[in-house]
Amino acid sequence: GVFVYEAALERVLLAVLASGSKQPLDFVSLHDTSNRQMRQDGAIVVERGPGARLPSLVSFSNLGNAVGDTAEGTKTASGEELRRIAAAWVSAFDATRPGSINFNHPYRGGHEIRHWASWLAPRCSGKRSCNVFQVEFERGALLGNVADAFLKQSGADWPDADQEHIRDVAERLRMSGKLRRDSRIREG
Repeated sequence: GVFVYEAALERVLLAVLASGSKQPLDFVSLHDTSNRQMRQDGAIVVERGPGARLPSLVSFSNLGNAVGDTAEGTKTASGEELRRIAAAWVSAFDATRPGSINFNHPYRGGHEIRHWASWLAPRCSGKRSCNVFQVEFERGALLGNVADAFLKQSGADWPDADQEHIRDVAERLRMSGKLRRDSRIREG
């Protein structure tokens, strides 16, 4: 259950922190949500209202505002860091169209990032910076076009995994991390 998950995360984080690295630590709370909801027949086609819609790729959340800035004392990623992180994702995912990403809408982040930001704050203080944030994928972007089209049909089945799309998303996530690390090296 949730306690096993949290205990495993604590063990991993303690091991990473014990490594002695001074590199900043980015803690990503990864989620997905669809911009559509299900009809009674199982087809996921009912569009959410504008106030509840995600961008076409991801929303980055840090308990902040629409440009990613947070209130003073917030222990999540700063607005400046969140925008740097988002820039790496925009490049890696070639998400240059307007409406591909946003900040803190429709979700600002929740229990998970509050919990881990508070947990990490005393462990990172003075040693290394820790950036805690949430990434909410629009489910269609995460699953791919084939699976997304399948889910728009009536029924109770789940689509087969699109292995090629999964590899592509994984590669783009790897690339975004590399771009993030490379930008830190250039700045440092």
